[in-house]
Amino acid sequence: MPNEVLAGIRYVDELTFIPPDEQCPDLDDMFNSWDANYIARCTIIDDIMPVARVSFGSAAFGGFLGAAVSFEYGIGWAHPLLESYDQLVELGYDPDNPWIQRQQTACRYFVDHAAGKFMLCETETIDGLNLVEAVRGSRAYTDIYDEPEAVHRLLLFSSDFNIRMLDMQREILAPNLYYQEGIFSMFRNWLPGRAPWMSVDAYGNCSPKVFREFGTPYLQRMIDYYDGGWMHIHSHALHNLGEIVKLHKLTGIGVADDPNVPGGFEELENIRAITGDIPLQIDCSAQQLRKGMQYRTLPGNVMYMVNQGVETVDQANRLMDEARAYRSGV
Repeated sequence: MPNEVLAGIRYVDELTFIPPDEQCPDLDDMFNSWDANYIARCTIIDDIMPVARVSFGSAAFGGFLGAAVSFEYGIGWAHPLLESYDQLVELGYDPDNPWIQRQQTACRYFVDHAAGKFMLCETETIDGLNLVEAVRGSRAYTDIYDEPEAVHRLLLFSSDFNIRMLDMQREILAPNLYYQEGIFSMFRNWLPGRAPWMSVDAYGNCSPKVFREFGTPYLQRMIDYYDGGWMHIHSHALHNLGEIVKLHKLTGIGVADDPNVPGGFEELENIRAITGDIPLQIDCSAQQLRKGMQYRTLPGNVMYMVNQGVETVDQANRLMDEARAYRSGV
């Protein structure tokens, strides 16, 4: 949609959505949280698609690798399990791992219960430096300088491990995952081909040089395998955007806002200058979106995610009426 815009309204989520992560590891509660949200969302005419993520939260990824996982106060915890890189030979994809089996069970449960209600997608990937941080904790950032060769070996492992995890889940989720030569994704959108959602969160604490050496080769490896990839970045990490756009076959980029730094909407002109025609997903307020429509300054090929300034369903739908009129040229 090079000359048009999409918009999503998060108002209903704030009122009715108890995050599934807070319901873990109870599958009934996790599923019912999504179900209740999408029943409420039937009253909103925005462009968010009904897609539920089958996930025990990012902490479960440590469990997939053999770490102990616990849940308390609505938060999951996985303890770093790699005290030394000598233990790297112990890491691998084990189909008998209890947490991998638990993820398979969750995927089958959601497929059985979601029919006719909503589509599904796999849990988030934890690859690249995100995985190094998951198994090494904050030492990941000094390991880059102290043990770079070992970090490279772990990064290579992270790509292959995530591919196996994705393929396993997608085989089970296929009836509710694939649609018209595309795939549903965890930020509740549809992507062409088989592009996975990918995150560069940990790289936000690093320089472009670090990203180029310790990120690009391994992220590209996974993108090449799936012939595409959607990249998730935070607004405090925009200094790495110039390196991210050098990745081949990027399907799109989502920018999530952080506190105490300019948000994606405020930086949109600079972001678009770097990203060119790559599709974007940008957080904004209702006021920002409405002002952009009023002055016709919104660039196309963007999905604007409104997370502030909407208090009622009527306000949400009036804003969407304006967005549809804007993109139709009215």
